[in-house]
Amino acid sequence: MRVRQAAVNHRITEVQGTLQRLGQRADPAHLAAVQNELWVLQQYAQSLQTQGAAAL
Repeated sequence: MRVRQAAVNHRITEVQGTLQRLGQRADPAHLAAVQNELWVLQQYAQSLQTQGAAAL
């Protein structure tokens, strides 16, 4: 579980960097896709934390 959580957190960091590089002048469709990926990853990371806390 920790390995998966670390991988998700790493990908979140990568996607956040992509968003910063894109800026506000990016193609709206591409920007929306990247923002959606970030949201999905954050939700997944939250569910991993919840599952981990429930296992304790």
